[in-house]
Amino acid sequence: MTTQKQKNVIHWFRKGLRLHDQPALREGLSGATTWRCVFILDPWFAGSSNVGINKWR
Repeated sequence: MTTQKQKNVIHWFRKGLRLHDQPALREGLSGATTWRCVFILDPWFAGSSNVGINKWR
């Protein structure tokens, strides 16, 4: 019976959901078996008028 190691990855997006310029994401995904993403929207953004439309995209 052979056991294969699995590499499970959780990536926490902190300020944006960009994929193209995330070195930690690229490193974490190399050889990953599963990948989960976490993004928590701070309620402050919903009530602040100082946040432009680009922050909401």
